[in-house]
Amino acid sequence: MSNNMLPSYYLACQEGREQYWPDDQGLWITAYNPLHIKDTKSNNELKISLHPENWEITPDVIVAEPVTAKYRSDKPVDLSFHHIMSSLNIRMKNADEGDVQLSKAELFIEENQSERFYNLKTTQWEKLTVSTPAVNYLLSENIALSSTPVNLSPAPILFFPGMEPFIRLTVYKKLPDGSYDTVSMKLSDVKDNAGDPVQILLAGIQSTLTLSLQPTMVLSVDNRSLQEWGIVNHTLKTHRQIEIHVINSDYSLDETIYKEIQSIKIITGGKEYRALVIPTSSSTSVSSALTEELSEWPQSLDNQSLLIICMMDGSLREIPYSMYLYQSDTNKRILTIYSEAFNQ
Repeated sequence: MSNNMLPSYYLACQEGREQYWPDDQGLWITAYNPLHIKDTKSNNELKISLHPENWEITPDVIVAEPVTAKYRSDKPVDLSFHHIMSSLNIRMKNADEGDVQLSKAELFIEENQSERFYNLKTTQWEKLTVSTPAVNYLLSENIALSSTPVNLSPAPILFFPGMEPFIRLTVYKKLPDGSYDTVSMKLSDVKDNAGDPVQILLAGIQSTLTLSLQPTMVLSVDNRSLQEWGIVNHTLKTHRQIEIHVINSDYSLDETIYKEIQSIKIITGGKEYRALVIPTSSSTSVSSALTEELSEWPQSLDNQSLLIICMMDGSLREIPYSMYLYQSDTNKRILTIYSEAFNQ
């Protein structure tokens, strides 16, 4: 199945045939590139970015490859799906018996090529020559550390393979007088028993790093483990916002219109949903807008639904159903609108 917004394909499910999903479910394969559109120079390259502000919105990327090199157009094709990003889970405990209170834990990403190409033909990552600004990822706040390791983030963080030299973990320990002491370490500081650097961020691998906070305010490595990507965790934190993209006819992201959106109103199924749009930071490189957090949101929209956009100048735009696409799942909602809809 495809539409005139984004190329999508639907694989039917029928137990006992070539597909092996329950017959009441479907598998959607959406051909798109997270945060950025496919590179115009080559159909073989995906341009992917880490989110510049919120680590929880950094996209997971899964690619599909034919299992066999040769296949016929009139025969089913077996596909192998695999992750290409690197997943990192950091666990920490207190080296002493007592408890320690951390005010926060964050990752500082140095200026680096955190926007990269993935070559679908060679299955290799390719760095860009342009660097992206440094950024802080806040993992969690008010963390109680005991002798039992706890996760520093509610879900693993996604990075590109080989980013260890650019990533620094910093934790802030609360002191009795209300101030705090800090300790940090780079991922590239992790060594094996021989003292050699250990690569933690590998393509398609989930890495877990267990650290101890010593009384001398030093972080020591207790354990590190690497494993193949497991089952997707559907209990990840739900983002109670709608992400709004405005695209041009060539599917490139419009760089200006999304900044002019003040609020949205959706009427569907006898219900009305309203949401203000959060002002966009001038430092962000992602061409999208986010609404405020919603207590509830529509699960789907149809041709009977009404979408109204209120612009910063007070004007209203009623967007035809054929000019937008609304996608909603357990953790995220994305509203994609054709730029032409704002000129009608």
